[in-house]
Amino acid sequence: MQRGTAETSFLVTGGSGFVGTWVLRLLLAKGAQVAVYDVQPNQRRWDRVLGADAQRVSFFQGDLVDRDRLEQVCEEVGVTHVVHLGALLTPACQEDPWLACQVNVLGSVGVFELVRQREQIQGLAYASSLAVHGPPPEAPSPVGVEDTFAPSFYGAYKRSVELIADQYWKHYDMASFGLRPHVVYGPEREQGLTAAPSLAARAV
Repeated sequence: MQRGTAETSFLVTGGSGFVGTWVLRLLLAKGAQVAVYDVQPNQRRWDRVLGADAQRVSFFQGDLVDRDRLEQVCEEVGVTHVVHLGALLTPACQEDPWLACQVNVLGSVGVFELVRQREQIQGLAYASSLAVHGPPPEAPSPVGVEDTFAPSFYGAYKRSVELIADQYWKHYDMASFGLRPHVVYGPEREQGLTAAPSLAARAV
C-alpha cells in the first residue's frame, strides 16, 4: 500500500475495535483520508489513542452483512484501499456460531466482492489469526504456514476467509494481503481472550 496522499482514501471495517484503532493511528500519521465502517463507534478509545486526530476519522455505521450499506459508503467515500478487520471474536463465535459465520465469513465475502467490482480500489488487506493453527494432537515443530487445525469456530472462520481470498486470486487475479496476528494486547484492549491485562491495569 502506498504512503498517504490526497488521493488515498482508506476504508477500515471494524475500525472501532482495538486493532482497528491502532491501524487508524498509523494511517492518519501518513496523511491518509480514513473512514470507518462498524456497528458502533468507540469515541473514548479513539480519543485516548488518536487524540486530536480522532476528528479526522469519518464514521459510518453499518453491519458487514449489509452489502447495500457497505457499497453506499464505499461510493460516498471514494475508497482506494480497504483494511478489513471487522469480525466477531472468539467468545461471540462460540456463543452464536450461526451469527458469527454470517459476519466473519459472509461479511468477508461481501468485502472481497466490493473490491473485485471496483477498479478504483487498489489494495485490500485483511486480518486472519494464528487461531487457524491451533494445537493438533501431536504438533509438528515448527508449525508450517499450511498446518492449519482451527480448533475453534473463530479459527475455522478465519481459515475459511484465507481460502476464499485464495480463490479470488486464482479466479479473478485479485490480490489481497492477509496477516495472522498472534497475541494481540495493549492499551484499550477490552474484548477477546487477551483483554485481561488491559482490564486489570485499568482497575488498579
